[in-house]
Amino acid sequence: MKNLLFSFVFVIFSISISQAQAPQGINYQGVLRDDTGQPLDGQNVFIKFIILKNSATGDIVYSETHAGFTDQFGLFNKRIGEGQVAFGSFSGIDWGSAPHFLRVEVDPSGTGSNYQLLGTQQMVSVPYALYAEKSGSGGGQTLTQGAGISISNNVITNTGDLDPTDDLTNASFAGGDLTGTFNNLQIVNNAVGSDEIANGSIQAADISSMGASSGQVLKYNGTAWAPGTDLTGGGGSNYIPGTGIDIVNGNTIVNLGDINADDDITTSSSAGGDLSGTFSNLQLKSNVVGSSELASMGASSGQVLKYNGSSWAPGTDNGTSYSQGNGITISGNTISSSTFQKSGSNVYYTGGDVGIGTSNPNGYKVKIRHGDQGTGLNIENSANSNDWELWSVGFNTNLALIGNGNPKGYFSGIDGIYYLSSDKRFKKEIEPIEPVLSSVMELKPSEYKMRYGNPENTKSIGFIAQEIQEIFPSLVGNQQDKNGENYLSVNYTGFTVIALKAIQEQQAIIEELRTKVKELEGKIEAISNK
Repeated sequence: MKNLLFSFVFVIFSISISQAQAPQGINYQGVLRDDTGQPLDGQNVFIKFIILKNSATGDIVYSETHAGFTDQFGLFNKRIGEGQVAFGSFSGIDWGSAPHFLRVEVDPSGTGSNYQLLGTQQMVSVPYALYAEKSGSGGGQTLTQGAGISISNNVITNTGDLDPTDDLTNASFAGGDLTGTFNNLQIVNNAVGSDEIANGSIQAADISSMGASSGQVLKYNGTAWAPGTDLTGGGGSNYIPGTGIDIVNGNTIVNLGDINADDDITTSSSAGGDLSGTFSNLQLKSNVVGSSELASMGASSGQVLKYNGSSWAPGTDNGTSYSQGNGITISGNTISSSTFQKSGSNVYYTGGDVGIGTSNPNGYKVKIRHGDQGTGLNIENSANSNDWELWSVGFNTNLALIGNGNPKGYFSGIDGIYYLSSDKRFKKEIEPIEPVLSSVMELKPSEYKMRYGNPENTKSIGFIAQEIQEIFPSLVGNQQDKNGENYLSVNYTGFTVIALKAIQEQQAIIEELRTKVKELEGKIEAISNK
């Protein structure tokens, strides 16, 4: 929407300070222009006048709206006090109690819903002529306050209802069980029930005949109450009890049969015993049909049930003989594997070698032959699904080691050397190592004998993990054995990095000493030449 520029003049007709009646209005004239300065000629506009008390942002004491058109110059003329009142009373404004300000808003769209603020300014001088009418010239009449009115220091105040928005008029619409305006109230359909009618409050004279014939009753026809035939009165049908029915006290019908609906079987009832499902879809349970449930179906001794192409029927037992093949043992009528044996939840094989992916283990106890990478040996922890993979990969048949799907390294197929995965793409937060030379000097290489798996008491050399943990904690790992006991391990490969870092630091010291030695040699030579 375009921004509006406007100029205005508001004119107050001369209001005498005499006893004459002052006109209750303020002439207002303004010009509306668009943001290029061109007048909005012939424009349908809504204008809102708001009078505020004390300041430009003070309390609103009066508000009204006007609708109309601008002329060819964008000019419009309105009289404040004669518009559509939105709040307050123009004649009730106490001009002498405080400064008053006029705020003007315009809706150039002509809808009355998109007002733009044009400006706010103080009303001075002439509008206060209206106050003269209220105050008089000293010879005016004396006013006496009536009910709901208070007069104090020439200020007349309404002490009664100040909110006209909650007042009811003949045009107000009712709600709830009534509809229409208050001068034509109607009861809403279905609003009157037993709760709304007091005992004895409605007499025959209060009910319209609704076109009823003699002897008819009020009967619900599916949509409304209407006159209908009395089927149980003197003019209605007579009933006699049939089987399972009794009529007592003249008009009470009693069921003499089944009155307990809880024990009735329906199409949705669930079956039990040898059957399951509802009674519209009964199913035999597994293993419920045995020899006692099968009819003989005319079978002779020794016959078997044989499917004849359309149904099961007694037939001759052909007595097929079976011979055991490789890995199969037949004992009587029991066929079992002669290769793998089962004991409880354990399966074992003690008779030879096992090939997986190949039929020729070539003398290996277990030989695995796999195709593409990622299809070798997988070892998974059932507690957390972490796994390790081993498979042969590459032209040189390297043995790859994969942890949880991530490459950890491989054993070279050429020289058997283990290569640790160290690709930059696997790493983050890469930072230089802090100086380590002083820490290296604290290391205590030791000679020792392992307690377990060392029947010949062979000596080994290395470090004690607890001591390394205090100096280089990142080189110490924590692991559990199968009994859940924690123990420490040392990353000896990491010491190559520590050693190289220490050599670099040591070489830097050597270079620094070398420089100092050259400086001293130069000084000595200079002294000798004097």
